[in-house]
Amino acid sequence: MSQALPYMKLIKHDSIRKHKALNKQYEYILHEYEFKRHFVSVFDGWLCREDYYKLLVSVGKEEQQNRNTVMHAFSMSLANEYELLNFNCDYSNNELFFKRFESIEEINQHMSIQPTYGEFEFSVLIPELDAWYVAGDEDTHSFILKDLSKVEILSNIARKYGLFLFSDT
Repeated sequence: MSQALPYMKLIKHDSIRKHKALNKQYEYILHEYEFKRHFVSVFDGWLCREDYYKLLVSVGKEEQQNRNTVMHAFSMSLANEYELLNFNCDYSNNELFFKRFESIEEINQHMSIQPTYGEFEFSVLIPELDAWYVAGDEDTHSFILKDLSKVEILSNIARKYGLFLFSDT
């Protein structure tokens, strides 16, 4: 078994079986399997060029802060409802290493940084929903779901925060 990177604090599982089960559940992260993305956003879908400029490029600082606050509140609601796991990939051994967050404050800090264009700032796993949640840019985050029956759960949570859930098709 490969060693975790020094900064990763591994989950102490009841058994190796739990670690292997999580690796099987999220193996698509390592192998780039086909998956369907769903997006949670302050917008109800993709923006046309004109709206992109008006709603993203020319957005005021206060409006952007409001959007960031809503997106963060949504993310934290997931943390309050479900177990979130941080993870690290060892591509050479096709293995993932999982880390539990020590506290809600640690999760809050992890999910507070807002992404810049073309990057993501955080990525967590939600085992109960069989979901990979990735912070994106342009006021839109994504979920990679293997179990599409979970879409309605996420959509209901998004609506509570005035957000929209839509897919990439």
